[in-house]
Amino acid sequence: MIAVTSLLLSQYLIGSIYSIDNNKAAFPVVLFALEYGALIYFVLTSPSASRVRSGFTNRVAISAGKISYSTYTWHLPIELGLYQLGLPALAWAAISTALALTVASWSFRNLETPFLELRNRFLAVKGWGQALSESERICDEVSVMAVSPDLVRFTF
Repeated sequence: MIAVTSLLLSQYLIGSIYSIDNNKAAFPVVLFALEYGALIYFVLTSPSASRVRSGFTNRVAISAGKISYSTYTWHLPIELGLYQLGLPALAWAAISTALALTVASWSFRNLETPFLELRNRFLAVKGWGQALSESERICDEVSVMAVSPDLVRFTF
């Protein structure tokens, strides 16, 4: 939990220094990439029964992972649209978060899922279903953090 707290704190502090008006600075981007890389390494190498690992394998985290691409896709247009309304910062953050998650859930259920099912049918007709099921099995294992610490090695 210290890693997650320090990540959020450093993002707040760096975001305060490098505001939305100064988005060309490379330092925050590099720092955030290193922090997220360290967080991912820390989670993947933690014991499978640890509280850290369970924080990423519960039902809420897995559901958030499923809608993460839709959230990424929709959050910026929603935030920019609401920003134009001139709402107070706290109201803007709360409304944009709630709206982005709502739209992302709808998008995952009504847009992504039908296309993924169509992809599965297309690949099964082409005879690629076995490769698809194997890759989905690997992705499912990674999505629930079923990675052994022995498999996580970085070489430079």
